[in-house]
Amino acid sequence: MAIKLLRKLYSNESGQSLLLSVMVIGGVLIGATAIAGLLLKYQLRQTNDVVNSTKAFFAADAGIEKETYSIRNSVPPPSFSNGSSVTSSWAIVGQNIVVRSQGESGGAVRALESYISSATSSPQPQPQITQFDISGNANIVGSPCSGDCPFHTGNPDTTAPVASPTNITVSWTTSNVTTCAGSSNPVGVWSTTALSGPQVIDIGAQNPPITLSLICSQGGVSASTSTVIHFIP
Repeated sequence: MAIKLLRKLYSNESGQSLLLSVMVIGGVLIGATAIAGLLLKYQLRQTNDVVNSTKAFFAADAGIEKETYSIRNSVPPPSFSNGSSVTSSWAIVGQNIVVRSQGESGGAVRALESYISSATSSPQPQPQITQFDISGNANIVGSPCSGDCPFHTGNPDTTAPVASPTNITVSWTTSNVTTCAGSSNPVGVWSTTALSGPQVIDIGAQNPPITLSLICSQGGVSASTSTVIHFIP
């Protein structure tokens, strides 16, 4: 009788242990599955956030480009086929132009800001030679003339040198320049460093054609022009 009772108690303890083991293992599996599902959800959300963040960044960059161009030219706001949107603006703050842009996509927001110095916001005036012509002699056809200046020599031989002295007036005006250099071919007929003229020169005893050239510059940017005097009988 005592042996049967001991066997019964041992059998009940084994069943309880087995049941407890099954419950523990099941709980671990359920917990692991829940954690894995939660991690997968966060990973998918993070991947989606990266995509939306990239879209929002490029939308903000497009807004910066649009506003920078709009400082001098009116353009419509950009539109996107991927569902992104952007709000942008520019304002003068002190000595700078501040451009701001905010892009949005799927809840992701990215903002950019750009500073443009007022010194670079205005284009540098270009050097110009506004006038360059020859006048002051009855033998010059179409006086004053520029570019192509026929000169009556009174001699059927147009290869012979012109009589000396024969004075002409070279006139020129410039804008936005700091240096000028005038020269001639043949060398020695005319030279100058003045920013404007007139200047009287003698083309006597010179063989045709005579080329007068002027080049003026400012800040490494130059403008140039020339006039050719050719002889006619």
